[in-house]
Amino acid sequence: MKTKMMLLLAAMLLVLAVSALADEGVKLIGGPAEVGTESVSLDDLKLKADVEIPGYGIITAVEFSFVDQFRRYDGDGRDGWSQSGENADYAMLTFNMLNKRTTAMDFMFDITGIVVTYDDVYQYEGWCYQRDYARSYPTKKFYEISPMYECGFIIGCTLPNAVVKDTKPLTLTFKLGENEITYNIRK
Repeated sequence: MKTKMMLLLAAMLLVLAVSALADEGVKLIGGPAEVGTESVSLDDLKLKADVEIPGYGIITAVEFSFVDQFRRYDGDGRDGWSQSGENADYAMLTFNMLNKRTTAMDFMFDITGIVVTYDDVYQYEGWCYQRDYARSYPTKKFYEISPMYECGFIIGCTLPNAVVKDTKPLTLTFKLGENEITYNIRK
């Protein structure tokens, strides 16, 4: 009986581990029939330009790149690498947020709706990591940002190589609270 319970527990842990690893894979969440929303707030975030978002603070897009892998901290004392694989790359936008609120805030819960749209037709679901400056790479652990302090974030998405190498329009859109922000990767 003990052996059966141990095998069942091991199988459950294996399923959880595989689903956690698959979390950053390519996820197509829209196609030709689902296209259509337009930005309602900031429709062309530029690199190195400060933009004030009312009720939050100032965001500054620092860098955009396509990468095959990146280092991350899992928040439990372990470092690791995320690798996109042979047929995909990560599209990654790094930005800083200066907290202009009068209270500390964990911005991670307000960064939602991350989507990369290719050729105004295909949509891919994205993800966000907060940057851990002590390690200089992203972390799955969230930190509150005190007033007038700055923190970095990485918004990313796993994209097929065909999308990365093409020249058709490619946009990254996300929400910060009710504010929709668009970064044009390619116009």
